[in-house]
Amino acid sequence: MYRKLPLLAAALAAALLVAPRAAPAQDTGPKPAADSVRRMRGPADFLLSQRNDLQLTDDQVKRLEEVRSKYEQKDKPLLDAMKQLRANRQAARQEALGVLTPEQRQKLASLRAERRAHWRARGDSTWHRR
Repeated sequence: MYRKLPLLAAALAAALLVAPRAAPAQDTGPKPAADSVRRMRGPADFLLSQRNDLQLTDDQVKRLEEVRSKYEQKDKPLLDAMKQLRANRQAARQEALGVLTPEQRQKLASLRAERRAHWRARGDSTWHRR
């Protein structure tokens, strides 16, 4: 029991070091886009989220917000295209699965489960986001 105490203390200290700190109430950082809860953050977003630590002036904050806005406008068509690509891939996946027999779909599910178990056993849970 006591031999594990230093290891436990080290793990706790590491967890406290990497845990996010509470941000000041006045600095809420950039707001997510209205149409996306999970939007991509750019360099200007990161700098704005660090405004207190960087001691950004009001002019710098304004200019960074303009940069963010400018590139959000440029990125919008690309993000829309990515959404369409995702929808196309999903439709293709469903259509392709429709070609398989029920037995083949069951075998595919089994193969996928084996693959997931293999990757999890390796400790690599980031191979796929589902």
